[in-house]
Parts: sequence; C-alpha cells; structure tokens
Amino acid sequence: MADEAGLQTEPFRVDVFPHGGYDVRVNGVSWLPSGPTFVNSDGKRYCTGEGTLKLLGHQSVTGQDQFGAWNKTTFFYWAGRIGLKTSVKIYTKPSVPVAVFSQTYESDTEKTRGKNRDDIISSFPSFRFQPNTTANLGYLAYGNDMAGWVSLSLGRWSKDAKFSTGIQGGPLVLFDNSSNALVISPLSNFMSASNKKFGGEHLSWGIMGLVDRVPAGHTTDFVVSFSNRGVNQAMRDWGKYLTSIYGKTSDARDKDLTLSHLGYWTDNGAYYYYNTAKGKNYEDTLTDEVAYLKDQGLPVKYLQIDSWFYPKGHVDGTRTWEAKKDIFPHGFKGLYENTSLPIGCHNRYWDNDTLYATYNGGKYNFIPDATSGCAVPDDEQFWIDLFQSTQKWGKFILYEQDWLNKETDRNQALVSDLYLGRRWLTQMGAAAKQFGIAIQYCMSYSRHILQSVEIPAVTQAVWTLHQLNRLEAENILRPVRVQPSNRNK
Repeated sequence: MADEAGLQTEPFRVDVFPHGGYDVRVNGVSWLPSGPTFVNSDGKRYCTGEGTLKLLGHQSVTGQDQFGAWNKTTFFYWAGRIGLKTSVKIYTKPSVPVAVFSQTYESDTEKTRGKNRDDIISSFPSFRFQPNTTANLGYLAYGNDMAGWVSLSLGRWSKDAKFSTGIQGGPLVLFDNSSNALVISPLSNFMSASNKKFGGEHLSWGIMGLVDRVPAGHTTDFVVSFSNRGVNQAMRDWGKYLTSIYGKTSDARDKDLTLSHLGYWTDNGAYYYYNTAKGKNYEDTLTDEVAYLKDQGLPVKYLQIDSWFYPKGHVDGTRTWEAKKDIFPHGFKGLYENTSLPIGCHNRYWDNDTLYATYNGGKYNFIPDATSGCAVPDDEQFWIDLFQSTQKWGKFILYEQDWLNKETDRNQALVSDLYLGRRWLTQMGAAAKQFGIAIQYCMSYSRHILQSVEIPAVTQAVWTLHQLNRLEAENILRPVRVQPSNRNK
C-alpha cells in the first residue's frame, strides 16, 4: 500500500512505500519500480538488496516552496557505523509534475571509493528494468562530449538498452507513443553526481566512483520531471524547473553580442586557423581581413581569436593565456585599435607547465596531474586576475572554455574530489560575470552543461555538425538548420 506521500493525481504518480521502495507510474502503469539503495563506507558496500543496509524508520512531512505544496517521505538507514538519509519529495499540484529524490550523509564517511571513475559510491534513486511490463517505452540518453550529442542514443527501453553512464553520462528521457515523457537528471552537485547501469537489473544514481570521503551533511538531489505533451515539452519543463531552482535567467544570454550578431571566427576549419596571409603576422592579417569585410559591407561585429595566440606547455596545454609577441606585436590592444571590433578568445586545458601555478613560481593554486601532465586551477583570485587582464585589451566580450572533456578526463582530482569540479567552474563564472564577460563551453560533458545553471555568465555551448549528420543518418533526428563548429582545436 502506498504511503500518504504518493502523488495520487494522474497521469503522473509516485507511490512511496514504508519499506523504502517507490514506484514511478504514468497513467496507472509502472514505468520505474525502485531498485536497491546502497552506500559505500569503510571499504564495504551496504545495500538494501543484501540486507546489510538497515532501515531504521521513516517520516512523512508536508511543506511548500516557490512551486507549491509538497509531501516528503524520508527514510533513515544505518550502514555499519554511519547514517544515511534518503527522501522522496512530490509536489501535490498537477501543474508541477516533479519528484525530487535526495540522499544525505548523516555522518562523515571514509573509504567510499568504488571500482573506477564510472562506478557510483551510493545509490538513490535506483530503478529496476522490468522484463514483463505493460509500459512500451523508448529512451533518449545524452552521452560523451559536445553537450552530450557525441554519444546521443535512442532506442527501446529494456535491460539491453545501451547508453552512456558515469562521467560521460547525461540526462535520460523515457517516453511512450502517447506523448508521455519523463526526464531524469541530477538536481544538485552536478559535477560529482553520476549514474551506473548494473547489467540488466537496475539503473542507479549517486556520487561518482572515485570519491573516497563524504562529509556529514552532504546532499545530492536528483529529479524526475513529467510531461504529457511530448519529449520536447518535457525537456523544456525540466529545464525551466532547474533554472528556476537556481534563479538563472536569460539576461546574460540576451546581452551576448556573439549570439545576436555576425562575427568573424578563426577556429578549426577557418582559413586563418594557424595560418596567416603570406609574409604577414596575425595582427596585420586580421587587420586587413576586417578592412576587407567592411569594404564588402558585411556587418561583422566581433572577432574570435582561437588557440593559436597563446603559448603551449609540454603536453600542448595552455602555459600562459596571453598573446605571443610574434602573433600580436602590439597586443590585443593594438588589434582592437586597428579593427574597432570586440574580441572573444579561446582557451584549452591547462598544462602543468603553466607559469601561473605556485609550484612553478606563480601566484595561484593549481592542482597538477603527474600522469597526464595537465593541471586544474583551484583559486578564485586566479580567475579574477585573468579576466582583469582582458580589460586592457580593448573590449573583451567572450571567453571560450574548450576541451572541457579533456580537462576533466586528464585531471584525476576532478573525478575524485567531491567539490573541486563545481569550484572550478563557478569560480570561472563568477569572475566572468564580474567583468561582464560571456562564457562559451565547448567539448563539454552533460555535467558541465548542468552545472551552468549555477553560472549566469555561461550563455552558450557548442556541438558539431558531423554529429547532426550522424543522427540524421541513423534517423534519430530530422534535418534542421544549425550553426556548425569544428572539434579538434
């Protein structure tokens, strides 16, 4: 019998049971029955399915927030010597068809590390695959880089469904042939939240697998959002809920010149990508090119400067993010004075050779990765000073953070530290906002895109034309018009 926290209004309903189980139902049909709850502690996995995670009791409460009234059932568990709390919050208004699943650590928890980075160290929610069900569902899952489009997958929902999970995983959409759709994703701590498919048994959400310590009070939330108006509307409603939670508006996007006007780009595929006019440096080449564009009456309003302008380190990462003298003899200021065009600039992953790092005699805290030769900044003042330096360039309007996938993959700290990933991106975003700079993400995983709901300065992300061609060839998408970009910068 369902607990009183079950949302009894069709067509979306979540039944919650006193033993800790739950069932997500659409029009009375079970779409997502619950799987096991588990948590790692002291080198062991405590799991409800094995009887090692002990349920101490549950509590139901009601409340209200900006979206309306809700019911919440909380379950209290004991795992060896630590406590874990899980909860299901369900809005009671049909206009807010959302369920929030939360897991909270009641105690400092050590030795939590899983098998690898794509494992998870906790599980809630968890949903079982049903071998015999009246729900005939399809799925769409985001995966890999370019905002999850590189490994976007579509198919029939079953234990044999194949899609990206772990660090490269992304939001999951389930749908039927009657315009009903569910979207499932993290709702907080996006850079450390993850999921894993356990064979054909269940799909679980929790904390990424290399985290080895979780402090008391840490909470990770996940959301299941419903629409009966198709997949597109389900995605819009889910996105509106997330941006409303974090107060992200379209203000920065609406003011972003690079999204409203024509610009001249020098990225991969452009004629002047690592190439200049014969016998000229980049400063003279772009000055002449802008003069030509103006003569032709093209209303170009800004310039994009790609990865060719800054020095690289020993693994081809960024050493210092400043123009080389042979590229711009008079610096960005000279280019701006010659062209009168605002500038947007590319950046890639950081080399552990970077002169900004204290261990190389610089002023800022960077965490080096000895295996990959890369590094990640962990210093709020670094980003403030970096963007402060652009204020002398003339008019700097866009920071393109490329190679987000490589920066994540090549820095072990970013996939093992519970909070570093969020700090890295929010510190970057806060400094950009301070100086009125927009941020573009490129080669991003879904977790980077989700994290941007906390970062007003992030106005855009890039994905590639060849991915659209693949999706069309596989009949995943009908042809649409897009602005293409190229990958390997």
